[in-house]
Amino acid sequence: MLVIPIYLRMNKSQANKLGKLIREELKNSEIPSDTLLNNLQIYRTSFQKDISEIFETLTGIVKSARKDSIICFRIKGIQSILSKIKRDPNLDLGTLNDIAGCRVLVYHPMSMQKVITVLTSSFKIKHIDDYRKEKKEDGTNGCFLYIQSPINADRVIEVQIKTVKNHKLTSMFEIVDTIFDANINERKEQPDFKNFLSLFSNKSRLNLSQKEELLSIDRKHKIYKTLNEIFIKNYMKLRSDWLTINSNENPYFIIEIDESKTSHITSYSDYETAEKIYFNKFKEQSDSNILLTHIEKPNFKKLSIAYKSYLLIKHDYMNDWDKLTSDILDHYMKKEDNDKIISYKEYIQSNLSFQIDLLNSEFKKETKSKNKADYSEYEEWFYDLEEKLLEIQKIVPEEQVEIKEEKKRNFWSKMFGE
Repeated sequence: MLVIPIYLRMNKSQANKLGKLIREELKNSEIPSDTLLNNLQIYRTSFQKDISEIFETLTGIVKSARKDSIICFRIKGIQSILSKIKRDPNLDLGTLNDIAGCRVLVYHPMSMQKVITVLTSSFKIKHIDDYRKEKKEDGTNGCFLYIQSPINADRVIEVQIKTVKNHKLTSMFEIVDTIFDANINERKEQPDFKNFLSLFSNKSRLNLSQKEELLSIDRKHKIYKTLNEIFIKNYMKLRSDWLTINSNENPYFIIEIDESKTSHITSYSDYETAEKIYFNKFKEQSDSNILLTHIEKPNFKKLSIAYKSYLLIKHDYMNDWDKLTSDILDHYMKKEDNDKIISYKEYIQSNLSFQIDLLNSEFKKETKSKNKADYSEYEEWFYDLEEKLLEIQKIVPEEQVEIKEEKKRNFWSKMFGE
């Protein structure tokens, strides 16, 4: 096999050649040879100056438009690049426009348009992909600007602009992919999960039958229960881990999801050190899901919003499930359908009991460790769950107990103040 030498910097032609050699090796191996991996690492990291230059300018511009914006950047992970090369036989590595990318998250659609207008007048835009009116099948939404690098005119930096609300939808696709090994982005047939995500994407417009269909998939694959198990475990762990991180002095983060779906965060003071550790981690555990990112004025809340699918500590679906089950149960109580009432009551009760037991168990572990993390929000959440469970337990088919709107508590929002 022809092997290219180690380059200090690659042009597009050399990058395309590297991509073809990698694709050839991936036909017989999960990971390419060390020589090709080293070349790919050199190609990835060669974008660092380009993205740093744009990120610095971008931050100043965006913050002048919306001070509450969340801004971060990442260079595309090795596993993600390899997956793209493997599944698309016509892809040229040198033409990938998202090797280096920034993400801007705002809280209102009007703020989003303001940011887009300011950026398009401040940078040289090569092209725009706008998914605000119609999202892609994989949940991709928002507006994507492809900006010419001010350092290397032949390079493009992707800038994603989204609302926090729409970013949560994309994150749910990624979370389902990660936790349930759905491999939706790999174009594998997963009709249940595909249908679940399609219904979830249109949650505000679902009729009763569609709500039941969504919960039927949830029940079959234990989605709510599994998410709770992973989210609670990771939240308790990461909240404790965050106490050891000085985010102001160490603003570069490696977030890793291991085989047990446990998330880990480490932070570093400079990009070069973080990138070196990231590359070594990938070579040691290529099946792990690893991200290296930098976030402007980082804190735990910003990180948990920008990278929900890596921290795996929460999602709005937990609130949505509560409302969906309440709506359906309320409907069948009014219809006096005893079989349905009993079925949904048992389903809700089982999930809430499991959640309370898990919370109690994890909370005891953490309090025994005597760390200084503030878990007062967790205690409040725990008592809210108990109250909800007691409300459900009171329901018997013969009684017409109303499920009041104020009982539909937003547990996750209360925890994080969103």
